[in-house]
Amino acid sequence: ARAAVAAQAYKTGADDSIKADMQHLKQTMAAQPGNDTARLTLIQLQDSIQSKVESINKAKAALDQSIPLGWSEAELSKAKESGWFLFVLAKIIGLAVTIIAIMMGAPFWFDVLNKISNLRGSGNKPDANKSS
Repeated sequence: ARAAVAAQAYKTGADDSIKADMQHLKQTMAAQPGNDTARLTLIQLQDSIQSKVESINKAKAALDQSIPLGWSEAELSKAKESGWFLFVLAKIIGLAVTIIAIMMGAPFWFDVLNKISNLRGSGNKPDANKSS
């Protein structure tokens, strides 16, 4: 899904029809030398398109960094250096721990957090006779 979103964003950013429209606008403006309003509009359009392309590039970079789906090139190069067996063993152990934690379910983890924090039992009890 991440790759499809990024591919669509780059496809939209690299669309040549927008560039062709901009060239047509420039040629039209060159034919009308006294039209300052059109020139300002063209500059605003260029700035807007450039900012959209930059935001698409930033979004793609953020997606690449923040959604760790699969194994990255850095992990694979570490695996080659340290040995595939340890790398795969560590991944399997991590997956097993994750699966066990998920299998415990929300009520189990809620009870564990309550016992650890025990917020209800800390501090003085409020007076029953006092009313707000």
